[in-house]
Amino acid sequence: MQEKPPIILYDDQCSFCSFWVNFVLKRDTKHVFLFAGLSSQTAKRVLNQYSFAQNVDTVMLLTNNKLYLKSNAALEIAKILGGLLQLFYVFKIVPTFIRDYFYDVIAKNRKRLLKGNGCNIQLYQANRNKFLT
Repeated sequence: MQEKPPIILYDDQCSFCSFWVNFVLKRDTKHVFLFAGLSSQTAKRVLNQYSFAQNVDTVMLLTNNKLYLKSNAALEIAKILGGLLQLFYVFKIVPTFIRDYFYDVIAKNRKRLLKGNGCNIQLYQANRNKFLT
């Protein structure tokens, strides 16, 4: 049985979030990830299955029928990407509430951190098949 590819759910109305999607796209050399903006039908279907994640405006990772939120999602993404990024997985030893506190501080200010369009149109066009609607 073939395993489903991991899906990164992200705020597709946020340029900071788009910046990080581009970051992952550039480093996803194994072409593992799929992406779904939170406003997409795919994201809505996924979130209907996980009541704890409804009305949550954060990065999420769906892999092996498990949904990761916030810092857990970011660390799992880094682990899957591999290379030097997987070294960040060591932060898994830090309790989630502490990691998520810092994640929330950045998330709260994300729209001010990167003004303008974080989207790389050429990168998006080249990877259009990775974006779920």
